[in-house]
Amino acid sequence: MVDLVKTFEKDADAEDNGRWFTIVEGLEFLIARARNPKHRTALERLMRPYRAQIEAGTFPTTEVDRITDEAAAEAVWLGFRGDLQVDGEDVADTKESRLKMLRDPRLKDMREAVFAISQSEDSYRKEEVDDAIKN
Repeated sequence: MVDLVKTFEKDADAEDNGRWFTIVEGLEFLIARARNPKHRTALERLMRPYRAQIEAGTFPTTEVDRITDEAAAEAVWLGFRGDLQVDGEDVADTKESRLKMLRDPRLKDMREAVFAISQSEDSYRKEEVDDAIKN
């Protein structure tokens, strides 16, 4: 027998406010679920100036990544903990630093990892969160 609640229930707080994920040993990212209410609001706000272009089909694809990254730095990738450096320089945990890292072409695999985690329903399963809390 399949219990749909156990199968599909998500931790709403983790979806909206993030959950810590180990990216590499000694470095964790706080990642909220993509399309959470804050993320949708940020996307809407950032896309509003381009509404006419979007509807006309003339919206430049180069702007899609820029807006996606900005909204993610604001409402999806919410922080990190651990010692983090880029090019030998310490990085402070700020929205601006996260945005810069998301836009760095050398860190494209890290960017993809953030988006993959945020879009995976498994990342926010209630059962998984409950198990993590118990351990």
